[in-house]
Amino acid sequence: MAATTPMARMDQLDKVEKEVVSCLHTAGMALSEVAKDKPSQKQVSTGQPHEGSSYASQKVLQMAWHRLEHARSRVSELDRIKTQHVSRFISPAQRAALLQQQQQQGGDRAQQQQGQGGS
Repeated sequence: MAATTPMARMDQLDKVEKEVVSCLHTAGMALSEVAKDKPSQKQVSTGQPHEGSSYASQKVLQMAWHRLEHARSRVSELDRIKTQHVSRFISPAQRAALLQQQQQQGGDRAQQQQGQGGS
C-alpha cells in the first residue's frame, strides 16, 4: 500500500464527508415519507385505525445526525491539524492562499447545509 500525502488524505476525507451527508439527507427524506399518515390504515382489534409509532425511525435518524456531527467535528479537527502541519512548510503567500481557500470552502459548506434544511 503506497503512502498517501496528508493533502490527498484530507481530500479523501472530504469526499467521504460529502457522501455521508448525502446518505443521511436521503435517509431523512425516506424516514419523513415513512412517518407520514397513510390514508389506508389497517384496523386493529379495538376497531380504531392503527397509527403506528415513528419513535424508532426518529431515534435512528437522531443517532445518524449525531454520528454525522461527530464525523464533521473530527474532520474539522483533522483539517486544523493539517493546516498547522502544512503551514510549517509553505511561504507566507502560499499560507494566505490556503487560508483564503479554506474560508471559501467553509462558506460553501455553510450554504450547502442551509440548502439541506440545516437540521
